[in-house]
Amino acid sequence: MSDAALDRVPGDAASPEASRALAFALCAFAAIGALLTLVAGELLNDPDSHWHIAIGRWIVENRAFPHADLWSHTARGEGWIAKEWLSQVFLYAAHHLAGWRGVTLLATLATASSMAMIAAWLSLRLRATMVVGVLALLLVLASPSIMARPHVLALPLMTLWTLGLLTALERRATPPWWLLGVMVAWANAHAGFTIGFVSAGLLGLEAVRKAGAAWFRTGLQWAVFLLLALVCSCLTPYGAEAYRVTFKLFGSGEPLGYLTEWQPLALDMAGLAAMGLLAALLCGLGANPWRNLLRIILIAILGWMMLRYSRFALVFAFTAPLVVATPLAQRFVGLAAEAADSAAARTLPFLAAGAAAILIAVAMLAPAPVPSPRSTPAAALAAARAAGLKGPVYNDYAFGGYLISQGVPTFVDGRTDQLFLGGFLTALERARTSPLPDALLALLQSRQVTWALVATGQAEASLLDSAGWRLIHRDSVATVLAAPGP
Repeated sequence: MSDAALDRVPGDAASPEASRALAFALCAFAAIGALLTLVAGELLNDPDSHWHIAIGRWIVENRAFPHADLWSHTARGEGWIAKEWLSQVFLYAAHHLAGWRGVTLLATLATASSMAMIAAWLSLRLRATMVVGVLALLLVLASPSIMARPHVLALPLMTLWTLGLLTALERRATPPWWLLGVMVAWANAHAGFTIGFVSAGLLGLEAVRKAGAAWFRTGLQWAVFLLLALVCSCLTPYGAEAYRVTFKLFGSGEPLGYLTEWQPLALDMAGLAAMGLLAALLCGLGANPWRNLLRIILIAILGWMMLRYSRFALVFAFTAPLVVATPLAQRFVGLAAEAADSAAARTLPFLAAGAAAILIAVAMLAPAPVPSPRSTPAAALAAARAAGLKGPVYNDYAFGGYLISQGVPTFVDGRTDQLFLGGFLTALERARTSPLPDALLALLQSRQVTWALVATGQAEASLLDSAGWRLIHRDSVATVLAAPGP
């Protein structure tokens, strides 16, 4: 079979295959949407959701973009940019219009629409049973990272970018110009847009290799596209500053050792599924190594990032199956999509009605989502205010986002990609884990801390209590203590 036959794009807009792809998309959207609506509260388990909404509110109210920290007392005035401002504005708008239900709905729509696009793409290339299995596996991999945060809102943009590149490659064409608009939106929505250049570069090299005698013209076309995409990625309120932030984060590496999402992939169900999928995909591509060399490199890069930093499991889950679907279907006939018939088109109205009915029913019956109490110490903060506590606070990391949302300058919070560096986090971790209070007390004194809001049961509460700090409030979530008077 010739390369041209192997690389054909299955189906067209009016074909039975296209109807089947739309049916898969509708079913995937309804299923994922209903599932996430049922567990919507789980999407609010991350404390960063609070400060993202607060930053979005500040941007809207001030009609400006921050260039320095205004929300902590330990890093106030230091350079800081809201590099994910577009997602933050959307999160604030959703919260302003519909409260936490609106926030979770926004994250649900972003995830479900991305999965729907993936389902449609895979259904044109793989057997129906394979598509269902892959989607279920992707959900297992992605579920720990599906939160109401900017990286989830950027999922449709990442999916569109990947699908646009792969479609151009399979059609032996230049990537469509509308992808440049996707890059502009992605660069303003989340800093993960940089991974898009890795996939574009490797897939562009594959396009050059497949172009034969036209390799120079193809290479020039892809190079121009990449150059324009690079320019478009700088069309933000901060220009190219997001690149500097990314390099600074990975260059210093300081926050990476203290945050759960930046730890290596765990050996839990999601971690084992991720490792199994990575091994299976590499083995499948390895059946034709020369033809698939550049895709093997891309999957290996994505896989290494996932194994090294667990937060990249989401990127791997939403990108890798798209990259490997066509090569695996070409190499292993048993995996290829079955022939479709026109009956699928007649079922589309019923599928659409059924999907809408399921989503409406679930949305009406599901309980209203609320943020996790583990990151929302509302009673403790109210007690601190009632006691008249003022001045700089020492807060648990998980409480930082909530404090920002309540207008309380933080000691530390989730903005560690740009702030609390230069040894700050290292000194904090050593002080809070020391069995003696001296180190922690010295650190708090150096920052003129007058009260503390810490998680109940954590070592800091005992250390400060033994040092004579006065207990103001304690509940199952948080403990409030006041520093001894002069």
